Amino acid sequence: MERQRLIQMRGVTRQYGPDSTAGIFDVDLDIDAGEYVAIVGPSGAGKSTLLQILGLLYAPNEGSYTFAGKDLTSATEKDRDQLRAESIGFVFQASHVLPHLDALSNAALGMVPHAVPLQERSEIAYEAMNSLGIADRATYKAGVLSGGERQRLAVARALAPQPELVLADEPTGALDTASGMAVLADLERAREHGATLIVITHDEDVAARAHRVIRIVDGRIAEDTGAAESTPAAANESVAKPRKGPLRTRVADVLAESLTEVLLRGIRTAFLVLAFALGIGGLIASVGISQTAAVQINERLEAAAFDEVWISTPDYAREELEKNLAQDQHRLMQLPHVQRVTRMIQLPTESTGLYRMEPGDVNVNGGLQIIAVDDQFFETQDLTLGKEHTADLFGMPAVNSVAVVGPDAHEALQLPGSEAGGTVVVGGHRLTVVDSFTTGQRRPGLSSAVLVPLSLAPQLHLGQPQLVMRTDKGFPAALAEAVPMQLNAADPGSYRVQTVADLRNLRMGVSTDLDALVGIMAATLLILAAVSASTSMYLTVLSRAPEIALRRALGTTRKGIAARFVTEGVMIGFIGGAVGALAGVLGVVAVSAAQGWKPQVEPWLVPVGLGLGVVAGLVSSVVPAFIASKQPPSNAL
Repeated sequence: MERQRLIQMRGVTRQYGPDSTAGIFDVDLDIDAGEYVAIVGPSGAGKSTLLQILGLLYAPNEGSYTFAGKDLTSATEKDRDQLRAESIGFVFQASHVLPHLDALSNAALGMVPHAVPLQERSEIAYEAMNSLGIADRATYKAGVLSGGERQRLAVARALAPQPELVLADEPTGALDTASGMAVLADLERAREHGATLIVITHDEDVAARAHRVIRIVDGRIAEDTGAAESTPAAANESVAKPRKGPLRTRVADVLAESLTEVLLRGIRTAFLVLAFALGIGGLIASVGISQTAAVQINERLEAAAFDEVWISTPDYAREELEKNLAQDQHRLMQLPHVQRVTRMIQLPTESTGLYRMEPGDVNVNGGLQIIAVDDQFFETQDLTLGKEHTADLFGMPAVNSVAVVGPDAHEALQLPGSEAGGTVVVGGHRLTVVDSFTTGQRRPGLSSAVLVPLSLAPQLHLGQPQLVMRTDKGFPAALAEAVPMQLNAADPGSYRVQTVADLRNLRMGVSTDLDALVGIMAATLLILAAVSASTSMYLTVLSRAPEIALRRALGTTRKGIAARFVTEGVMIGFIGGAVGALAGVLGVVAVSAAQGWKPQVEPWLVPVGLGLGVVAGLVSSVVPAFIASKQPPSNAL
């Protein structure tokens, strides 16, 4: 029966470098369909280069190559990828099975580029394994198979798609004699379905099994026995090729294979997820804690009901201090809508000095406040005293040897009892602690304060005298404009006036700056995580170079390779985003619980965290995916 021409080469040259003698030169070659050809020659003679050209792994520098009637001289890389996937099967000296996949998935790998439906793909792959006697290993991980079993699995992978041409590069080189002969017998089964078999070998015994032997020396054909006339053509059974699947099957393959890589490479995935989770969790936690703290501050400001005006007075002389403050207080009380006015001086704790008297002196300067106040201070600041008439003592000019303390100050000074008791020394003056107080929402920070009578202030290191004016609700802004003129029409600029609304504006400004700082820090952390992940994925590309080359040789396009790595990056980023979002929310809850706050977590933070994870994963995978897509399929040889 007349054979059909499968391969025709004319003047084919593939040279490595302009002055190199490596490669093949001016090769003319005709091979008919169904032939069994052995290509032999010494190492470096050009056998593998010829195989690369025959298998469309490379295009020749010069000459023409026609395959199955198709002139491939000007074929694009995409055209060669498609033709390899449809018509060529490869068996390499190294089996290149993927050790983390089961044997059946490895056998079906050659049908992935054309998205053969999964059920059909599995059935064909199983049948190929069964014909080679390794069907009982279908569910085993390829990494646990013996060397001979892995090579037979590689043969099943090559034969399953029913290729027109099977190329084998030293298929028995890494096997013992018995296993090698078994693999050759398996390869020869390809001819039962009309396939052409070309084997590259340096073993003369292997070459002797072929019906035609081509010898390569120094990149040129030195000898060609030609097709044996007495050898019948291979059987031409009508075997249907696996049908191509729709686009959704390709997408499903990419998703499934990427998910498999993510799950099976657990340690690498865990570190990448941790990197993304740290960045995203830090971002969400910082935003959530910032929002929670802002709400607490707003609540405290609102607790002041926007009914306070704070006035800083000029620096009065010590001997005139009480009189001038009393005059200022009296003038302010004459304004309409003013409920009460209190006088106070925040004393410098370090220079003033504060400690508890015997037994067991306790010197506590840091963290506590010393404030000289009058009798109106307690009601103005919503402080609750333990005893009914304690505030009256602070209105008596002759009484200056008493003190009251907040709960935190009481604990820090290790005072006895829950209200009165003990003696403290403030600025060298012994004061009897006559009471303690609790704070409300208006000034919770006073819990660390020691309050002394205003009449004692001239004898201590002075701080900034202040007046605090409580007004009817809604009038602070209007009264704040009138205060300077009311206090000193001749020099109104000597008084500085501030309302709670001013404090809120200041808080908003500080909060905005803090949010920006926190955002920059979190974004920096996220960028570092993405760079770290990109580096790790790049190292993964290097470690998976044989797998990438194998997939390319089997017909997977550059885009297909890139899509797998990008999808892996997106999946890892999504998982990292989910873990980070959860960790960030839990962090906000934990910090809020520790501070006694009500946690504030905006609903959009979680989806934003997931989105950031996806974006970070995508960005970190772009460079590794690009590098992976540039891996040449010839690396599999």
